Amino acid sequence: MLRMSLRMTSAAFGLCVAVAATAPADTIYATNDPFGGWFGINGFDVFEHQSVATRFTPGAAHTIDGFSVWLWNNDESGGEPQITFTLRPDDNTNGESRPSSTILETWTMSVPNTGLFNPVEFFFVSQSHTPLSAGQRYWIAAESQAAALADPVWAWAANDSGVTTNTDYFTGEWYPAPEQGAVATLIVTGTPAGGLAGDVNGDGHVDLADLALLLATFGQCQGDPAYNAAADFDASGCVELGDLTVLLANFGV
Repeated sequence: MLRMSLRMTSAAFGLCVAVAATAPADTIYATNDPFGGWFGINGFDVFEHQSVATRFTPGAAHTIDGFSVWLWNNDESGGEPQITFTLRPDDNTNGESRPSSTILETWTMSVPNTGLFNPVEFFFVSQSHTPLSAGQRYWIAAESQAAALADPVWAWAANDSGVTTNTDYFTGEWYPAPEQGAVATLIVTGTPAGGLAGDVNGDGHVDLADLALLLATFGQCQGDPAYNAAADFDASGCVELGDLTVLLANFGV
């Protein structure tokens, strides 16, 4: 069962924290924000015995630019518990849906003291610009080693529904996804596939930064720790000479 934080009052308004970045081309998935809900501010606790994940499905092929979520911090002692988000494909074993153990990208931050039930939007930028396939299910999953009642809380989207699941308290295994239900806030943005070949970091140019990223993953294949799908231009499953040739052909564009 999902463990949640709940306050039956009017919504509290958080500060919006932004990062400077090029405006993304598309919104791939978006829930409502957490404010103005019928039951006030609610959230899913993310702590040592419970990880939480929200599912999204791109309608067209993209590379991910990043995502944002609304969080607050339950630690009234002034601590800043750490939270880790991962992008994962779907595991549909036995026809069920849950986050896979495969991790495509990882983001970690310490959640500042925003005030109880006062969620703030935090932005996470993709460095690898992982390709997302049309019609395939993906998950943004959150985990933390913080103790209960001193943990980060991932706010619900107000007056909205979607697919959010969590891990079993005792086994740590992901529950199969529900059909629909309360959904954790999430906005995922991306760039349509078919952009500039050789542009590993997705900034619209092919330059030394892209070459450095490709060389860092050169010779790596899917499943290898340093594999970067954004540098696998021919989608062969490995970053090799053909991908380097594509980048050099567009270098300086």
